[in-house]
This record gives sequence, C-alpha cells and structure tokens, in this order.
Amino acid sequence: MKKNITNTLITAILFLFISGITHSQDTNPTEFLPLKVGNIWVYQVNLSGTYCMRMDRRRVKCINTVILNSKRYYIFKDTTIFFAGVPGGMCPTVSTIPFDTLRIDSVNGNIYKYSYQGCSYLNNEITLDSLRAKLNDTIFINCGLDAWYTCTDTSFQQIFGQSRQVKAFNHAQPPESYWGRKYAKGFGESQYDFYAVFGASHATLIGCVLDGVLYGDTTFITGISHISSEIPNSFSLSQNYPNPFNPSTNIKFQIAKSGSAQLIIYDASGKEISTLLNKQLQPGTYETEWDASSYPSGVYFYKLITSEFTETRKMVLVK
Repeated sequence: MKKNITNTLITAILFLFISGITHSQDTNPTEFLPLKVGNIWVYQVNLSGTYCMRMDRRRVKCINTVILNSKRYYIFKDTTIFFAGVPGGMCPTVSTIPFDTLRIDSVNGNIYKYSYQGCSYLNNEITLDSLRAKLNDTIFINCGLDAWYTCTDTSFQQIFGQSRQVKAFNHAQPPESYWGRKYAKGFGESQYDFYAVFGASHATLIGCVLDGVLYGDTTFITGISHISSEIPNSFSLSQNYPNPFNPSTNIKFQIAKSGSAQLIIYDASGKEISTLLNKQLQPGTYETEWDASSYPSGVYFYKLITSEFTETRKMVLVK
C-alpha cells in the first residue's frame, strides 16, 4: 500500500511539473515575435495584379528602442528591393506586419503599433494581433471598428528544419478581400497573404538573424545591396549616414572596374574589428549597413580597399 501511495504521489508531481512547463510554453506570447535590437528578418514577396507580376526581397531590421507614454517600443528599418518580373502596372501594397514602432504586451499578448492616429483610449496605439489567442478566438482591432482577425491555426510546422508551433490569423470580407498572417514560435512572422479583386501579395520568411544566430537564406541579410549598375567614372567611398549614429549606419561606395573589394571597420586604435565585404564586385554603386549594437560609443574608421583604390573615412557612434 505504501509503495502504491508513493507511486501515486510521484505521478501527480510529474503531472503538475509537465503541465506547468506546457502552460508556461503556451503562455509566453513574446516568443512568437522575438523583438530585440539587431534582429533581422528577410521575406520573399510575390506580387500579382493588373499588368503586374514581380518578386521582391524585403529586409526588416530592429534598429533601436524608444520610450513613449512610459512604454518601450521597438523601431524597425524596412528595405525592399526589386528582384524579377514586371515592376509596372497595378500591384497590391506589400504589407506584412507593419514593422514600424511596435511592442508586445506580455500580459494580454497583444501586438501594438504606436501611431499619432491611433486609438485615444489606447494612448495612440493600434492593436495588430493577439499572440495569446487560442484556436478560433476572434481579435478586434482598429479602435473598435468593424475589423477583426480569427485565430485559425495553432499547429506545429517545419520552419528552417525545426518543428515550431504557429499561430495563424485570418480576416475575410468575401468576395472583396482576404488577409492572413502567420507567426512561428521563436522566429516571428513567417507568412503573409493578401487577396483582392485587383491583385494579390504573398510573403514568406526565407531567412533571419535572431540573437546573432543565422537561419535560412541569409544572402540579403549579410550581403551588399547593388543599388545601381551604371558604371561610375571613378571609385569613391561616401561619408556614412547617419553620422553620428546609433546603433547602425549606412555606407555607400562606387566600383569603377570589376575586381576584388574589401570594406573593413577599425576602432580608434586602428584594430580591425569587422569585415563588411570581401568579394569580387562588378562596376556599379553599392550600399551596406554596419550594425554597431555590440560596440561601445566612440570614433571608428571604415576603409574601402581595391587593387586600384583605397580610401578611409571616420564615423562616430554615440549611444
């Protein structure tokens, strides 16, 4: 009898322990959108519409935080580049989650966007989604107007070779339009769909850098943006902008002849601390970004090196 009582107690304790873990995992909404300065997401965006059929890459980076109304928001920089297709015509607006100035309420799980045109009763905030929602829950948004999303999926799916729980939200106004967003636990927004009578857009997460760890296709994350194929008259290295900066800045340069190019960052003592570029480049104008989140305030130098040209410029990080 004593042995049976002991086994029963052990079983009960294990049940409570496991249930606690499950509950904890299920009630941590911030894991579905990991907001942290330096995190980057890259999406492949397919657009179709009247005389329009194109594919873009969209790069979203969390660059800073700000305190507004005693709440901390995360600020994002959004870069979209055209990849292929027909860029003209009527294409729908590319609209994954409106990365701008966001926060997640850890209690109710709501994603809020700060806006001067936001809800007065929410202190200038707009509700986007609720990451604590359960299957079939309905979330009302946009200041109580007739706009809502329904949680339609909480299953587990493969994301970058890992099984992760997802939360999908749909909003339909048949037959005029349909919106859908999906979040993957630990990765953030993984998919967006929009359909209307004039066109459609579909965005899929193809790569990201979270807490310094790379997942998926990181070409657009770690690469150099080729912003013009027009052949420059000469090599040049532009002053970074903004300058001073915190925590990231942009560096633009021109390559006049094909060949190997390096772009290196040095600290004030002349020590090399980061290599932003080391590859063969075709003639054109390029731009890259340096994220100095992990470096202290101070003076830094960046240097462009080719077989025919070398130039160094100074920049200032102020935190």
